[in-house]
Amino acid sequence: MRAIKAATALLVIAVCALTAFRFVLPALRCNREKAVANTAEILRDRVRSSYEQTVRARRMAAACARCLEIFPNDPDFRILLASNQHVFGEYAEAERNYRLVLQNNERADAYAYLALVELDLGRIEEARRHLYHAALFEMAYVELVSSPMREEIYEEVMRRHERLRGTPR
Repeated sequence: MRAIKAATALLVIAVCALTAFRFVLPALRCNREKAVANTAEILRDRVRSSYEQTVRARRMAAACARCLEIFPNDPDFRILLASNQHVFGEYAEAERNYRLVLQNNERADAYAYLALVELDLGRIEEARRHLYHAALFEMAYVELVSSPMREEIYEEVMRRHERLRGTPR
């Protein structure tokens, strides 16, 4: 009888350990990777060398891709992946990933960063439309582009807000 109880206890411990290795540890590792990728994204402008930026971006993109295998619908990982792809010139993949985020989540940052990719691809009107959409959520995204586009989008957003409030300009 003791042998059966001991075997059952060992089986329960083994199942718990397997569950931890399968579900808990990858989630913890991916949360850490997300924090590292976010920090790298924030600090990217401080890195002087474009080679160093590219190396970091490739490393962060690989980490995000690994975590997307575990959490395929996580918009943060997808945006971080796309942002890093944009840095090393994979514009089509970056655009695809931003659009995947926007299919499920209407996020201002995804619209804004998609607009930056479109600007790099020379699609000015699409970029303007997406940046306008981002600015409707958060006006600070207008700062991502230079004049005169910045002022044009700012004016459009302000006109819309005034129209919605019912106060003519």
